[in-house]
Amino acid sequence: MARFDAMGVERAQVTLHVGAGTFLPVKAEDTSAHVMHSEWREIAANTAAAINRAKAEGQRVIAVGTTAREYLLVFVLGIGGSIFGARLWARTEGGKSRLDSWKLNTPVLGSIWMKYQVAQLGRVLSTLLLGGIPLMQALETAFTSLESRLLRKALENARQLVKEGQPLSRSLESSKIFPPLSIDMIEVGESTGALPALLNSVAEFYEEDVTTQMTATFNLIEPAIMIFMGTFVAFVLVALYLPIFSLSDTLGGGG
Repeated sequence: MARFDAMGVERAQVTLHVGAGTFLPVKAEDTSAHVMHSEWREIAANTAAAINRAKAEGQRVIAVGTTAREYLLVFVLGIGGSIFGARLWARTEGGKSRLDSWKLNTPVLGSIWMKYQVAQLGRVLSTLLLGGIPLMQALETAFTSLESRLLRKALENARQLVKEGQPLSRSLESSKIFPPLSIDMIEVGESTGALPALLNSVAEFYEEDVTTQMTATFNLIEPAIMIFMGTFVAFVLVALYLPIFSLSDTLGGGG
């Protein structure tokens, strides 16, 4: 009897151990499934939110494209009308004078343009004076060769002062437009009696200066254009791939 009781105790202990060993893994599996289910729910929620944001961004892009397509004709007509009006305004005397003033006041390019005009004026006057043309007639002919309205007006005033007996250098200096170096060289030419040669030197000096400055300006503009194009391409790439990166970050954070 004692033997059977001992065997019953052992069987109970085995049953208890087996039951406990069987019960605990079942409970752990239930907890793991619950955690995985929660994680998948969170991932699904994050994915849905990312998809909704991508849809919203896509709808905004589509709305912008639709609006641009609807108002494309108005935009094109507005640009065309502005260009046409600007061309008409540029043909008026006030418009030409204003454009000349803007050209002169433009950084770097305004100085280059002025030197080019002075070189052209010096070349024409030198050629005419060497050909035996009197100074007054040479100034009148050079007046028609200038493109700038402001320079034409300054040269016309200088011609009137020369007609009154003023030296050419002082007459040009009164306009406050011509470069001081050109005035000094013309004054030297008048004082030495070699005005045509000094006018030719003025033309050569400013032609070389214009060539040098144009080369330097283009060398500076080329890197600026490359930087602008690189920035534009980078902006386009970021705008295209930012939604994808945002979706990937969301999925990665949820995982």
